[in-house]
Amino acid sequence: MQKPIEIKHNIKGRIRVHVLKIKNCEKRALFLKDWLTSQINLKSIEVKSITGSVIIFYDHKKFYPDDITSKIHEWIKNYSDNIELSHIKNNLSGIACDRCIKKEKNTLLGNFVQVILLTGFMVFIFVKEVFFKTTISQRLLSISGFIAIAAAAPLIKKTVKDMKEKRFLSLFPFLTIGILTAILLGEAVAALEIIWIMRIGMLLEDYITERSRRQIRDILKGSIKNTFALVNGVEVEIPVSDIKIDDTLVLHTGEKIPADGTIIKGSALINEATITGRAEGIKKEINDFVYAGTIIEQGLIFVRAEKIGDETYISRILYLVEESLSNRAPVEKKADILSARLMKIGMLATFLVFLITMDPIKAFSVLLVMSCPCATILAVSTSITSGIANATKKNILIKGGLYLERFSEANCICFDKTGTLTADKLYITEIIPKNKKISREEIIYLAATAESHNHHPLARAIQQYASENNINTGVHVTCEFIPGKGVEAYLDSDLIVVGNDSIMKEHNISVSGFQSQAKNLTENGNIMVYVAKNDKLMGCVAIANALKDNLQITLENIRQSGINEIYMITGDSELLASSMAKTFNFTGYKAKLLPEQKAEFINELKSRGKNVIMVGDGVNDAFALSKADIGISVGTNGAEAAIEASDISLVDSNLDNIVFVKKLSEKTLKTINENHWFAMTTNLIGVALGAAGILTPFMGGLLHILHTGGIFLNSSLLLNWKPKD
Repeated sequence: MQKPIEIKHNIKGRIRVHVLKIKNCEKRALFLKDWLTSQINLKSIEVKSITGSVIIFYDHKKFYPDDITSKIHEWIKNYSDNIELSHIKNNLSGIACDRCIKKEKNTLLGNFVQVILLTGFMVFIFVKEVFFKTTISQRLLSISGFIAIAAAAPLIKKTVKDMKEKRFLSLFPFLTIGILTAILLGEAVAALEIIWIMRIGMLLEDYITERSRRQIRDILKGSIKNTFALVNGVEVEIPVSDIKIDDTLVLHTGEKIPADGTIIKGSALINEATITGRAEGIKKEINDFVYAGTIIEQGLIFVRAEKIGDETYISRILYLVEESLSNRAPVEKKADILSARLMKIGMLATFLVFLITMDPIKAFSVLLVMSCPCATILAVSTSITSGIANATKKNILIKGGLYLERFSEANCICFDKTGTLTADKLYITEIIPKNKKISREEIIYLAATAESHNHHPLARAIQQYASENNINTGVHVTCEFIPGKGVEAYLDSDLIVVGNDSIMKEHNISVSGFQSQAKNLTENGNIMVYVAKNDKLMGCVAIANALKDNLQITLENIRQSGINEIYMITGDSELLASSMAKTFNFTGYKAKLLPEQKAEFINELKSRGKNVIMVGDGVNDAFALSKADIGISVGTNGAEAAIEASDISLVDSNLDNIVFVKKLSEKTLKTINENHWFAMTTNLIGVALGAAGILTPFMGGLLHILHTGGIFLNSSLLLNWKPKD
């Protein structure tokens, strides 16, 4: 069962809380925002009804997180239902009121139907007047008038709401004035033109947004469809969606864990790269906790499901992206301000034209042109949405226009090393025989033979090396995998043991002769695998993570994009960090850092006036990601804390996409500026022609269609935009 309140992310001065009561209910979300603001002196607060998230910035010297959560508890208990709501009911996404559910249903399909109906009527009018030379009555009590009033009803409803909230200079009141004036003056067709183009605009926005969401869902859909649950002592295959809290899941080698929970029986070697970024598996036994999205490399476990559905890893990522589509960039808010100013200018221009000409038709033509600043707003929103949709096609999740806009200003970037600059693939860096009588080929032959049926990443690295160097493996008689330690196999009558120092100790095999070499190799990021035959050590193999492909080229491309300072901040040893920084010509590096020290370094760079990007994938990167101007998490298999704290996720871990986002950000801002100039220019031309009596109300509506259509066309080019090589 979902908790009423759950803290998702918490750092000094910023807390992110999931509040079940506001999920999918915009009215409750706004009510909570107003109530909290009146109770506590907060720096700022954002509420996201789509996900039920509340993001609060506060003075950590005056308040504690508990002060805020206790106030939210108080609101839930005493105030949350003190608003006019219809019947409350449960649905799959949480608790929502009927009004909000109905509002959600009126999306793409509703706008599509309205656009089709309006388009049909507009075509009918055009055919009648142009081809049949028949005048259509546009008076208030005509068919055109009734249709215009019916089509304007949603706008009028929105206007009433804005007026109640004292938003007198918002878009809808001014639009409604223009439409109602047109209908009253017998220009119903002009009113319909405005409504029609607005509906087309809303439809295109909905389409772009929904397509973006669909692409995001496709990216994030887990490969798990079915799993096995224990029902009355029998393993039964069930859909993952049918898992319930406290169900016992039976999970085998090679399967992905579909829910967070506790092991109640068995043991397994589990790849937790999704949580920690570590390539090697971790042995998990009874009472150990396992996470959704991690993979069982070896073993069989019975898991009691404790977190399912919306609480799983994939669902949380999807909610973050859904939230992104309502996270508005500063440039979008500027568009609102600009629109409000345009409306004031429009009212003044209409009044002046009427005073000068005393001609209501000329004044009305000016009103029609200026009463629809939707093109100015759409100039921004369509560009931002198209930019985000373009990014999703390259497996880049941008959590809002704010981050797409801000990216263009970045001039400094920090990389974590493990899991970020390194790939998941492992490779052999060194083979060390115990003495000169033992060859490297013999060590690999023994290790690869023992590991021939093992799917562990370390085993695969050994097998691949043997294959690439034409070292044929033998056929073992029996083998036993020991999770977290290694493998024992019989080759004819010889016992081969391959694994870490723990399994060697169990066989009383000393590895002290390699202690010095092992220490140096381990400090340089290697994993030591020892090989023994008949309880005698033969040698060891050093295995490390491979660096990302073409890393040098990627870093150079980042520099050329304008991000000229590149740092590496890592928890690895000084020796390893220094060597890598020199190889790849980093501006600087910091080694052996704890999570809070990474965040401190980010703050230090920001204090120098740098606009900082932080790139990481693990739990230890989450704090630094939250402190950076832009936080980028690498891979949806990265740690959940890193995903939560980041602003952008590179789903496929492709670092080249950093340059793509930089260029996409610049192109999006350029498109917004082009749209603004186009909207302003056509508006000014329309005002001049209207005041001169050249522009009729009908032509004013056509002008609206021209400049709004032009903006949509220009913004839509971003959907498939690619940077020049």
